[in-house]
Amino acid sequence: MNQKGLSFVEIVVALVLTGIGTAFALPRLEQAHRNAALNAATRIIQMNLLRARSEAMLTGYACGLVFEKKGGRWHCTLVRDGDDDGIRREDIARGIDCPISKIFEIDSGGVSLGFLRGCRIPDPSGPGALSGNFEDPVRAGGADILTYRPEGTATPATLYLCDHQESMKAIRIFGLTGRIRVLKWRVGTARWELD
Repeated sequence: MNQKGLSFVEIVVALVLTGIGTAFALPRLEQAHRNAALNAATRIIQMNLLRARSEAMLTGYACGLVFEKKGGRWHCTLVRDGDDDGIRREDIARGIDCPISKIFEIDSGGVSLGFLRGCRIPDPSGPGALSGNFEDPVRAGGADILTYRPEGTATPATLYLCDHQESMKAIRIFGLTGRIRVLKWRVGTARWELD
């Protein structure tokens, strides 16, 4: 009589091989997930920057992104200047500068505004290491407000995003042109590259 099936040894070998394959694939899957989350967060910020610029140019009123850290998480709101003196937190509190979007959180999939810890991050502007306040990844002046004016110019700024593991992105806004450029950097590399 001819029996069909797997022996105990064959089953154990198949399970071991499956386990080894999973062990090799899991880190790559986690890295792919972090990369996707970093790309998604970058796109959301880029879209809101473009929306702020369009709003300012179409309406004739300055418009910008107001960044705020609440409960350890970064949030952002699109706000329009209501009295032609720039977007200011005092005017937002008094209802003069009005939000034109819902508040959105920049913290998902292990990605947030911030810096990688415990490593030397190169300066995207030139040689040397990045310096400054590493508690403030929104480098847009002391108020953390990035404003577009009706003529299309902007607050010069750099926003830093990280996956808290090995990768970062820098979203740079050039003041005179309002242009946006995204750079990427990974631990172990010497400099930032165009994304």
